[in-house]
Amino acid sequence: MKQSQYITQIAQPAYNALVAEHGGKGSAAWKEKAKELIAEHEERKASSYKGFKTNDQDQALAMKQLMTAWKKDASTVYAGGIHIAFVMASNIDAEATNKCNGLFTNSKAMEDFMLGALGNQKVFLLKLCAGVQNLGIVKESHS
Repeated sequence: MKQSQYITQIAQPAYNALVAEHGGKGSAAWKEKAKELIAEHEERKASSYKGFKTNDQDQALAMKQLMTAWKKDASTVYAGGIHIAFVMASNIDAEATNKCNGLFTNSKAMEDFMLGALGNQKVFLLKLCAGVQNLGIVKESHS
């Protein structure tokens, strides 16, 4: 089944039934149920990410997915005059995750500013990753 078919034939009808069961979109019962579902989703998402702490392939995949979403958002807000910079660094020193480590910006001006403040990207990334990897070891030993 195609994703679009799944959405129109299964997910959307189930969602509509759930909304109706709780009194409709504007009802207090639906608003409470929606908050509950969002919290449950966030908890499951956080729980699934915990397994990435020691798996470089899963961590790299998550990093790529986050990067794709963030880059789209950064491109969108750039049109509104908002300049963004973010740094991603893995706690795992592996080829897969090292490819995903980096400084990402949505404008040349922001990139120039950040590199001016942080220095050479390769140097500061090496230092940052070493620090993050040490943090990971410390966290694991205290949990």
